[in-house]
Order: sequence, then structure tokens, then C-alpha cells
Amino acid sequence: MNAQQIQRRSSIGSLTAAERQTLANLISQHIDANVLTDHCDMATVFGIHSDFDFLPFHRAYIQRLEDDIYLSGNTQIVPLNRWSPHFPVSS
Repeated sequence: MNAQQIQRRSSIGSLTAAERQTLANLISQHIDANVLTDHCDMATVFGIHSDFDFLPFHRAYIQRLEDDIYLSGNTQIVPLNRWSPHFPVSS
């Protein structure tokens, strides 16, 4: 993504139910054994859940997820919307 493509994050409630389901499917496709292994390794080996690296690591994780979604052609979902407990990602 370049600077011109960066936009404000809208509420997840602005997505239709079908778009939220697409997002849930894309997240499920993104989270594979490699992603889980990388995350667990970073948590156990480097302790990213207990120090100042927590936010930078997870921002990089979200960026990789957004990149995968963007490259899949689902550009209407990127950047990811702000989360809200009032609008579940999928039913």
C-alpha cells in the first residue's frame, strides 16, 4: 500500500454481513501453521507479550494480514476496520 491508499479506518459495522463473513474467511485462511508457529515462537522465545515489543509486533502481524487481504483482491476490506463488540466479524 502506498501513502495515497492509506485511509481512515471505518467501523466494522460499515461492512455488510457478507463482507464481514468474507473478512472472517480471509482471516481464517491467513492463520495457518506458519503464522501460529511464528507467533508462539515470538511469545515464548522473545517474550513479546510481556514487554515493550507487544504493540510493534502485533502491528506488524496486522500489517501482514492486511497485505494478504489486499493481495487477494479484497481491497474494500483494507485497511481493516475498527473492531466493535456490537458487530461480530461473522455469525
